[in-house]
Amino acid sequence: MMPKANTEGFVIPSQSDQQAFQDMTNAIENNNLDFVTKTASAYNYELLTFPDQKDFGSISFILHERTPIKNGWGLYIFRTASPKNIVIEAPHPMTDEYTEEVALDLYRALHAKALFISGTYRDANADGSADSAHAANSIFQALHIAFFNLAGHPNNDTIFLQIHGYATHGHQNYPQVVVSFNWKKDPEKDLLLNNIIQALHNNDLSTGICDGKNYQDICGTTNIQRSVTSGGIFIHLELNELLRKQDNQLINALQQAIYP
Repeated sequence: MMPKANTEGFVIPSQSDQQAFQDMTNAIENNNLDFVTKTASAYNYELLTFPDQKDFGSISFILHERTPIKNGWGLYIFRTASPKNIVIEAPHPMTDEYTEEVALDLYRALHAKALFISGTYRDANADGSADSAHAANSIFQALHIAFFNLAGHPNNDTIFLQIHGYATHGHQNYPQVVVSFNWKKDPEKDLLLNNIIQALHNNDLSTGICDGKNYQDICGTTNIQRSVTSGGIFIHLELNELLRKQDNQLINALQQAIYP
């Protein structure tokens, strides 16, 4: 079980811990799996090769912490043979209920390059260090940076889709999906965003856009992955409870937008 709320069960990784996981990420990209297996073992992790029958037998590499969970550093899935550089992220599993399941569905449907799922409840530690979307020192953040800097420079074509959930009882009259993003007036990125918004509408999903005025409490403006993706593509999706439980419309919409 991942570290739960108010348990102080999340272990803050050192800089050398973060570097080791970044090195493993690069090694997976370069098919140096022996290095990954050996390094992972030192951190109570293991690397699995998984032919996903729900994804036409596509091969994924799964880097996961062995039980019992000692650190709460997360689950990471990689697909080296991917048609697009898409990374799906779920920084608040369990806390934002079902977001990890939506993220997995998107990883499969979009044939994404990677899936990152945090390994702890966001409020496990009182000092906020377990909140993967806001804490600087996490394996989640380290691997986000690693993917943005593959080949030693920012990969501005990588699309980071980060999945969050909001509670409708505290957000009356909010749309089913609230979209925020990390750029201003970029024609190519604006086209992608417009395609996503249009596809959501075409699939009968009410959609709101963070424009500096609306929905500010769930726009992710302090999100730390957003801040380090300067020049890249970071899209933050807030979903209501019903859509997180029944995500077919969302999956269809994003498939249509990204693979028109």
